[in-house]
Order: sequence, then C-alpha cells, then structure tokens
Amino acid sequence: TETFRAAGTGAWKTLTIPLACLKKSGAALSSVTAPLAIESAGPFGVSFDDIRITRQSGGSAACPPNT
Repeated sequence: TETFRAAGTGAWKTLTIPLACLKKSGAALSSVTAPLAIESAGPFGVSFDDIRITRQSGGSAACPPNT
C-alpha cells in the first residue's frame, strides 16, 4: 500500500523487491507459480509495462515497506 501510494498517479516507477525479502516474510519460493499477483480489499487501479524476475548484479536493494 505505501509503495503504491508513494508512486503517485500517472508516474512511471521501478520497484525492486529482492527475493530474500519475500523469503524473510515467509514466502515459499519453491511454490511460486506466477511472477506477480496483487490483491486489494478496496478500489485499486494500476497498469504495468514490464514485469520480470531477474538476477541483480552488484549491491542488494532494500526491502520495500510491508514485504
């Protein structure tokens, strides 16, 4: 929620979520069947241009809030 609110309307943003953050939150990475799933308890609109799982070279990104 915080990440999407901070993005603002009509703005392009890049969000990097290290797999380690998902694992730390209890995700069973061996059970992943889709690169992205979003759920909302209320009205929500978003569009995506490119979604992918890639290996990041160099330093590691920080975990976004609520991951």
